[in-house]
Amino acid sequence: MNMGYRDLRDFLQRLKQEGELIEIEEELDPKYEVTAILEKLGKQESPAVLFKNVKGYNIPVAGNLLGSRKRLALILETTVEGLHEEYLKRKSRGIPSQLVSHAPVKDIVVRDNIDIMSLFPVLTNHELDAAPYITQGLVFMRDPASGRVTVGVHRLQVKGKNCLCIQLVSRTSTEFYRHAEEKNEPLEVAIAIGVDPALLLTAVTWFPFGDKIELAGGLRGAPLELVKGETVGLSIPAHAMIVLERKIPPFVRETDGPFGESSGYYTTVQSPVVEIQAVCCQKDPIYAVFKPWSIEDDLILNISWAGEGFKKLKNDLPSLQGLKLSWNASTAIISIKKRNEGEARRAIYLALMNNFYIKQAIVVDDDVDIYNPREVEWAIATRFQPDRDLVVIPNVEANPLDPSVRDGIIGSKFGIDATKPLGEEDRFKKIGVPPVAESKARKILERYNL
Repeated sequence: MNMGYRDLRDFLQRLKQEGELIEIEEELDPKYEVTAILEKLGKQESPAVLFKNVKGYNIPVAGNLLGSRKRLALILETTVEGLHEEYLKRKSRGIPSQLVSHAPVKDIVVRDNIDIMSLFPVLTNHELDAAPYITQGLVFMRDPASGRVTVGVHRLQVKGKNCLCIQLVSRTSTEFYRHAEEKNEPLEVAIAIGVDPALLLTAVTWFPFGDKIELAGGLRGAPLELVKGETVGLSIPAHAMIVLERKIPPFVRETDGPFGESSGYYTTVQSPVVEIQAVCCQKDPIYAVFKPWSIEDDLILNISWAGEGFKKLKNDLPSLQGLKLSWNASTAIISIKKRNEGEARRAIYLALMNNFYIKQAIVVDDDVDIYNPREVEWAIATRFQPDRDLVVIPNVEANPLDPSVRDGIIGSKFGIDATKPLGEEDRFKKIGVPPVAESKARKILERYNL
């Protein structure tokens, strides 16, 4: 098993060797211009990028790190085809963390006169964003009630020199903060930026009841090395590029936003405040970012949610062949080997009612590549009739981030049966070349990296 990438720098070196990294030397402004490149790259699977000349800083910015299935496979040392299976295997066997006494993250420690914007190239992403936002901040926190530690990615607005707003939206993080407020105590947090890819994958994995620190070890194939924080009672990733430490005071909220979210729209919320009291970082750190509303969103969901969702759905639907989530998990594309005419409709109901994020479910036959939008659209265009194959479910719990939802979180869902009728296989036979010719063509094109 892969023993894990030591840090982000190690991972970037591997990506360079694999032809999965582009390095941009041109000067780019951290306000809009870096994001403009990421927006172009984020429309489809594309290389990771290292911006080496960010205006006003001598710190490079890494982005689109998880923007291809090949890179996700590299993290777990598997193939694209075996990605979900390997992910679920590693997820099922956690490895305890290891506490070390010395760590690269403490090469530099700043406690006085902290000014986040002078230290790090925090990007302003979108035209109407209220301020620069840290978008790949992994927030470590401990539950005051149980002592359990978790980590997740939260948006962080720069509000002042050493002040951030932190949006807590996950069930776990809001519960931890509520427990702190019930005790009228601050909640300690450590915000890691620029971490090894398995830890990054851990942070975006839905894992509400397990130990996420052990999960990080499981995904890495080796213990996650931690070191004691400088000013908080939390242990922090020893090989993170940057860590910001502070406590979130109880009962304090400020306006957070507008900010362009993964929904593709701007949102403004009231969020807790963090005043940073210590900064730890490596010598020559690399700053890392997510671009909201990009291919990374879809790919992250497909490994962290679709893998688990496939496992659950397969138990109820043995004919299931594949599951792909897209558009911030609002769309599920399901492939089945249909055995009877009611099976596609059953798949629709199972997908829509078992996950409130999913708004539309499209079911296709196993001859359709669910990762190819052209083939999915072709199946809908040629195998679906709205009066016969459309399923609408009104008045159900819906995703609160969906701006079309009104009256709280009640909305509607729909499904499309784009499978071919049983017994008419000849009429719906997909055109193609013989397998031998296809195999030869694939080998030739691989020599051209196509």
